[in-house]
Amino acid sequence: MEEITLSTDMLIGLLIGVFVPTFLWALKMYSMTKHLRDMHLDPDAHGFGSDRLQTLLEENLEMLNAADRDCAESNKGLRYAIKELTHFMKWAVKESSGRNPPPYVGSAED
Repeated sequence: MEEITLSTDMLIGLLIGVFVPTFLWALKMYSMTKHLRDMHLDPDAHGFGSDRLQTLLEENLEMLNAADRDCAESNKGLRYAIKELTHFMKWAVKESSGRNPPPYVGSAED
């Protein structure tokens, strides 16, 4: 076998090709890890902490409560309109035929 001799050019090539990218990768990993650590130590400063989440939850609950109130009011209005329409239809049947309309078929709880 031949002897392997390390020349200056080969050492510079190894340094540029292997060690420099490895050092830059390690520096980037250190920077990202440090940033991640800082984010976990002070989440409010990075926009995803408990204060921001609490504000978002409160806004969402207020919006849902308002939607529920609007839906309940709408249902009350619809229920009133259906009762009025039922009364008018009974009256119209009685006026046009002279007889009472047939009894309601649904349950007594409705």
